[in-house]
Amino acid sequence: MLDMQSEIEQLRASHELLIALEAYHQQELPVSDDSEQTGWLPRLPVIDGVHADELSPIHGRLIALGFLNFRVASRAAGLQYRVSSLGRHALQCHAQPDADDQPSDARGDDRGVAAA
Repeated sequence: MLDMQSEIEQLRASHELLIALEAYHQQELPVSDDSEQTGWLPRLPVIDGVHADELSPIHGRLIALGFLNFRVASRAAGLQYRVSSLGRHALQCHAQPDADDQPSDARGDDRGVAAA
């Protein structure tokens, strides 16, 4: 596993990763807690600024970096996604490059896959 600084640097280095993560963040409803049942979105089939052929690898990379969580909601609904606490922190660090990249709570228990 990479350290958080490396993960944030990868996000800063890839415009498409950043665009995709921001797209999910913008679509999320405000989440009042980290409940497993809140904040989940269906996969975005189109993200402006990201070529359609790159969507699957970008989703995989965001998941591998811990910026995006996923779960299998149901057979009909398929996969759902939400920005992890680490992903939200990475977006804040990108917006404020001088911010501390090592928060005490950004590596919460939400990096894994959640089952429905």
